[in-house]
Amino acid sequence: MRHYTELADLRDEVLLCRVFRHAWEVRPFYDDDVRPELARLASSVRALRCTRCGHERFDILTADGRHRHYYREPEDTQHIRPVPLQVLRAEMIRRGLWVTVIGQADGA
Repeated sequence: MRHYTELADLRDEVLLCRVFRHAWEVRPFYDDDVRPELARLASSVRALRCTRCGHERFDILTADGRHRHYYREPEDTQHIRPVPLQVLRAEMIRRGLWVTVIGQADGA
């Protein structure tokens, strides 16, 4: 059974990923990254890791051009019940994570 974390207890990097989505970067691919049933179908695999929270994504392209993907979560992944994006943004403001920079372009 999935354990849910309260919004106030969510780590900052997880909150940022919930609001802005994951910050994917390509990482090296290893043979054991892909589930065996998908490895048989793959002609190309791209491995990605989120620079904030550590989630991994595997994009699999088959020889006939079909695309599949799946995710692997870090062991310490935090889950929250569905929350409107407005509530998540308000939590960012409460924590001081939502910074507005006014006048920086003109040196003010």
